[in-house]
Amino acid sequence: MTSAMKHSGTSSRTQGGTPTKRRPRNKTTKTKDGTLSRFKRVVDARFRKVEKTVKEEIASLRDELRTSELALSAARLRALNERQAHEGLARLRADLAQLEEMGIVDATGRRIQKELPAEVLEGSYDA
Repeated sequence: MTSAMKHSGTSSRTQGGTPTKRRPRNKTTKTKDGTLSRFKRVVDARFRKVEKTVKEEIASLRDELRTSELALSAARLRALNERQAHEGLARLRADLAQLEEMGIVDATGRRIQKELPAEVLEGSYDA
């Protein structure tokens, strides 16, 4: 305390003889704030990097899923086509055998008879 304050009887902590409440100091100083803000920047940068990596991984997994779905659909379609071709071939052979029995085509599938029988023309022949 200065000598002038001793003589007046008041100090910076007292006003008119009554003591004032002491204000608590801010516990974070500028250096700590700088350290905290630097730490926050590092954490934010790391978070953005991890977030970017996770988004890239999700996009990659989505692409793999689309690719696998397409491959699975293509395999199903091939199986369906093979089954239909197999069934169609069997049906074609049965129809050809029936036409051969009727004398319309020979064993190799060439047409022998120029005129078709009446039952074939009427539609009673089930092709």
